[in-house]
Formats: sequence, structure tokens, C-alpha cells
Amino acid sequence: MRRVYRGFRDRSLSVWLAWALGGGKLPDKTKLKQRKLVRPEDPPDDSGRGPTSPRRTLVFMLLGPVIGALASWSVVALTNGGHADVYGIPPSYLVTLMVCAVTGPVDGVLACVTPIWLRVPLTAIVGAAVAVGVFFFLAALLGFRGFWPPRLLSLLLIVGAIATGLSSLLSHNYRGARV
Repeated sequence: MRRVYRGFRDRSLSVWLAWALGGGKLPDKTKLKQRKLVRPEDPPDDSGRGPTSPRRTLVFMLLGPVIGALASWSVVALTNGGHADVYGIPPSYLVTLMVCAVTGPVDGVLACVTPIWLRVPLTAIVGAAVAVGVFFFLAALLGFRGFWPPRLLSLLLIVGAIATGLSSLLSHNYRGARV
């Protein structure tokens, strides 16, 4: 009994616990140094981050346009006193689909270098700017020129920011990424 106690005198608490839980056997020191501490629930190397993440692609291409169409419909309903035609939902969906297709890779690049609290507002700002740019591009492509009312441009800014900001929040990997 005396020898066992002297052998443990200079060892750490983790070695004590390994001895107690391992049935009285001490682990080899070389094996302790070679062990890699990996949790079994760790995500793979991609860890759901980066511009080509499948989760990010699905959220930005499927859920983002739906959020944008619902946001535009609700904003129009609020500004018109509770009445909004459903005829504006398909064009809003298509514009938001283009906005999310452009903003998704930007969010993926930001996911590699910024934390979530900074990435979501930056993605929303980029999405709002892209929404106005896509609208002006489509208007010029179809031959519409002239003055656009600020109410319409503010609607585009709000819808683009909401759709891309929420998509950025929903595509974040909360298990293995920085918060």
C-alpha cells in the first residue's frame, strides 16, 4: 500500500482518475501524450462553415426566398392598412432568390473570419444593397426608366436585409463554431 501511494505523489488529478476508473492500472505516459482530445459529437472538418456548406446553400436558396416573400407581403399589408394582393409574392420570391444566391457565398466567406454577432448585420447590409442593385438591374433590363418612389426602395432594403440576415442566423453552426 505504501509503494502505490509514493508512485502517485507527483501525478496529476487526471492520472488519479484514470487509475481509479481503470481498475488500478496506470496509463502509459507515451500514450497520454499521443492522445488527441476529440469529442464524438464534433462535426467533420468542414464543420458547417465556409462558402460551400450544404446547410448554408439550403437555407439561402430555399428558406431565404420564402422569408423574403413573406416579409414583403407583410410589409405591404402593414403599409396598405391590412390589405395586400398575393400577386406580388412570385416577383418578390424571384428577386429574393437572386439576392440570396449572391449573398450566400458572401456569408460563407464572412463565416470563416467573423463571429456570428458581426456576421449577421454585415450579411443583412450586403443583402439590402444587393436587393436594390438587383431591382435596378431588372428595371434597366426590362426598359423601365425614371423615378422610383422611396417607399419601394425602402421596401426592397427591408426585405433584402430580413431575408439574408435570418438566413445567416439559421445557417450558423452553433455546435462547433465561434459565437
